[in-house]
Amino acid sequence: MQEKIIFISKDALRKGALSFYGNTYWNTKNVDELARKGTVYEKYYTAGGSTAMAFTAMATGQYLFSSGRKLYDGNEETVEGYNLFDRLYDAGYDVHIAWDKSYTTFAEKHFKCEGKHTTIHSLDSIIPAPSPHVSGQFDDLTFLDDETEKGMELVRDLFSEIQGIKGKAFLWFHLPHVFRGRNSYDSDIDVFDNIIGLAREMFGDDSIYVSADHGQMNGSKGKFSYGYDVDNGVMQIPLITPRIDGKERINFPVSNTQLAAIFGLEPLVPQEFVYCETAYYAQPTRKMAIVHGDYKLIYDKLENRFSLYDMIWDPEEKLNLYYPEFYDTDRHCWYSLNQRFFYPNWEMAMKEREILMNQYRRVWHNGTLSEEFKQRAIHKARILYIKLRGTKPGKIVNIGK
Repeated sequence: MQEKIIFISKDALRKGALSFYGNTYWNTKNVDELARKGTVYEKYYTAGGSTAMAFTAMATGQYLFSSGRKLYDGNEETVEGYNLFDRLYDAGYDVHIAWDKSYTTFAEKHFKCEGKHTTIHSLDSIIPAPSPHVSGQFDDLTFLDDETEKGMELVRDLFSEIQGIKGKAFLWFHLPHVFRGRNSYDSDIDVFDNIIGLAREMFGDDSIYVSADHGQMNGSKGKFSYGYDVDNGVMQIPLITPRIDGKERINFPVSNTQLAAIFGLEPLVPQEFVYCETAYYAQPTRKMAIVHGDYKLIYDKLENRFSLYDMIWDPEEKLNLYYPEFYDTDRHCWYSLNQRFFYPNWEMAMKEREILMNQYRRVWHNGTLSEEFKQRAIHKARILYIKLRGTKPGKIVNIGK
């Protein structure tokens, strides 16, 4: 294992935002160079479709259905088990986590998995100041380079502190949705790449790991940002590590519950199934995705509906293969799906549906009847309140979650 492990992640970072993964606007030369020298994970999945859930899975090495947590309400119990950060400490590492202040605040309520010996750095000034918005008008999106440089100074100070530690040190530096001086998701990809470049200068390429907590929808299916989503844009995220076992690429599915293996604390074992959830088990808005090979099963608890996608044939996940009939909204009739749509792998899809449904039945569980009733009532009341309030937003949030 390396003397220094520098794990740099960015909130809501899409694979498609990096030039190595196909972006044609941003030139992420430092990330690209790490990718050429290291190992690129082609099928790396987050276990949680939101920051709190992704962080919990990363720290505990457990899928969320195994965590025992039932609600995202600020009263989450500490997850039992051997924590990633404590494992690193026991392996001789001086362990550090660096977030901006908003993450530090939320972690006290919703994460509670930072380990017993971890130093937390709260970089209060790497996020943008709130920007004004006039309803019905587009915002001023001018880049403020002086502000960005102030944020970069904080990053340099952080890296210098870690560099000065004698012996083994681990740093997880998680960057916000938008870095100081920038103004929208994906507007700071060049800043992110510059931070990777600074880490390369100070620690060397063999110490740096690059990833995200989860992705975002980026307008797919009419959705921006992310919410209760397990689409590939949210679920499949970048991961670039130093070269492992001489492999330029790893093509088998890997989950962010496997960070201990990725950092060399244990062997990296291919996962037959990987899972992603959007809420804890008693929440009515919960969705679960299960990936097996080229296929993904999704269960939407609120709608009581399944979806099955062939991620190679249909990477945008538009065609649901789960149900044999579909409703034609123009003709107002039901039709046979496989007679209306040519798909050459129906037999394989039906086999995968059964395999994935068996896994769903094995891991899915709900709350008690009273818990489920209460949470559905709260959800319905919330939706009713929003409808009664009207569609005109009372507050517009430009930056952040």
